[in-house]
Amino acid sequence: MSSSTYAESLASGSTSRLVPTPAASPEERPLDRPRRALWAWSGIAAGVAGAAATFLGPQTSSEDVTSGGAEAVWRSLHDQTTVRIGASVGFLATALLLVFAVGFSRWLEEHLPSRSLVPAAVRMGLTGSVGALVVSYGFKAMLAGGMPGGIDHAMYTHSDVSALLIITGQIQWLGWMGVAFALAATAAAVLRGRVLPLWIGILAALNSLAVAVMTLAFALPYSAGVLSPIVLALLGVTLVASRKAQR
Repeated sequence: MSSSTYAESLASGSTSRLVPTPAASPEERPLDRPRRALWAWSGIAAGVAGAAATFLGPQTSSEDVTSGGAEAVWRSLHDQTTVRIGASVGFLATALLLVFAVGFSRWLEEHLPSRSLVPAAVRMGLTGSVGALVVSYGFKAMLAGGMPGGIDHAMYTHSDVSALLIITGQIQWLGWMGVAFALAATAAAVLRGRVLPLWIGILAALNSLAVAVMTLAFALPYSAGVLSPIVLALLGVTLVASRKAQR
């Protein structure tokens, strides 16, 4: 700009046009709408992959088998490949859950009052499940390695594998408890703030209530893994498909 042009701008009082507007910092920029966001789709994939990983492979032995001791349990084990695939799919689901935890908690921060505790509760619940599921599917990988035909079968006694079977068969369900906590917090946000369609809030609340009853009344915390992955996937679908979520 020439000095004469600048002088004319000063005289006309239009110097404000010469001052650039600062760009918003990354923290101030809103998230992409869930329909176009990787994190929302990650929730769908994490729920589906997590459910598949949990059901792939043996769970626990029947009473008829366990009554025969560790050797009977060892002889009952087969299809090591399915268990190994289940562990691999489980680790993939865990990574996807981490992505969803970060994105969904930030989305809640943008759609709830600043003093709301829900985003932090959701973040902590999902993060807790990420850690628990890493351990859970780690045990499943160990079981696959120790089973007949496994890569590490020579490292384990038959009693070791029998113990791994009962641990894996329980902990892979328990690992979803943090997701149940996060769904309870999500239900509170939906029922009070209507940030998402009412039906997903009711479904999340019923799931968390069922887990609470089974855990506190019957000492069955493994119930968290029965429906929580499916409700998680439906929450992801709601975030992607619901018009309300795109605001």
